[in-house]
Amino acid sequence: MSMHPSWPLVALNTVADFLSGGTPSKARSDYWNGDIPWVSAKDMKEYRLRHSEDHISPEGLTNGSRIAPKGATLVLVRGMTLISDVPICIVERDAAFNQDIKAIVAQNGIDSTFLNYVLRAAKPLLLSYVEFAGHGTGRLPTDRLQALQIPLPAKSEQIAIARVLSALAGR
Repeated sequence: MSMHPSWPLVALNTVADFLSGGTPSKARSDYWNGDIPWVSAKDMKEYRLRHSEDHISPEGLTNGSRIAPKGATLVLVRGMTLISDVPICIVERDAAFNQDIKAIVAQNGIDSTFLNYVLRAAKPLLLSYVEFAGHGTGRLPTDRLQALQIPLPAKSEQIAIARVLSALAGR
């Protein structure tokens, strides 16, 4: 996926951390209807994710979920949607997320918006990695996602590229 001959290619997991989410028990009402956004596949329809349909409480967070920090990229890795698309979004605020999603958090040296655009550009390749499970469900193997080779220009170039792409996209 090299975009420029002088940019090195690196495995995604060498420049980003991968977080797994979870779902607090639905039987515990005290885990739900709090102030913490809880993202699932149904929320991943926009590039910049500001809101979620469901919310959890601090108790729900500590008993079944995890926070993706503001700026993290969310990638759907399990679900029926993966048959035709790989939803990818960037969270505009700290948000919890379920087990069908991986949060990819840029490490120092990589701009989170640039990383999100690189992953969005890789959607056709990521879609080709999807395996089919039972009941019409797709699964994007985490090891394939972690091994994805991405271009790594200097951070100043990453920021400039992300700024141009955001302006072109009206974001």
